[in-house]
Amino acid sequence: MMDSATVVVTLVDLNEAPKFNGAVRTVNENSAMGDNVGFLLVDAGTDPDAGFQLTYDLIEPRDDEVKFARNRETGQVYVERKGAWIPRQNKPLDYESQKTYNLTVEVTDQYGLKSSGPLTIELIDVNEPASVSPQSRSIVENSPEGGLVGTPIISVDEDAGYYAVPT
Repeated sequence: MMDSATVVVTLVDLNEAPKFNGAVRTVNENSAMGDNVGFLLVDAGTDPDAGFQLTYDLIEPRDDEVKFARNRETGQVYVERKGAWIPRQNKPLDYESQKTYNLTVEVTDQYGLKSSGPLTIELIDVNEPASVSPQSRSIVENSPEGGLVGTPIISVDEDAGYYAVPT
């Protein structure tokens, strides 16, 4: 004896947590406040649940002293503090002081599930002008033409490597 019946199986989609796969972005040293750091993080944040809107946050641990911020919806990271031509001790983005920053990005889906991963920001060295402090030289009256006037003038170049100028 045999019988048959139709069985309906309904699959319920459970919300899976999004994933932040890690990313590396670059920005010029001395970049101004508001300058973008690389491109959007949307390529690094994924969610197995199609169509979910993700948000992005920068969380601890991070070693940037809040020099960077992000657009919560797009994940675009940007320079938070001014980095234009100011004294080295006040420059937030100085290649000669720190070449790389390590941040943590937390990605959250619309139902509150989260995950986090690393974001590395690498500074690009730019050529900065050498500086010359006030100096004085003297020469004896009626010195011969072409004679030296004191000691060489000293300048200081903050750059290292390719852009460095010997002093």
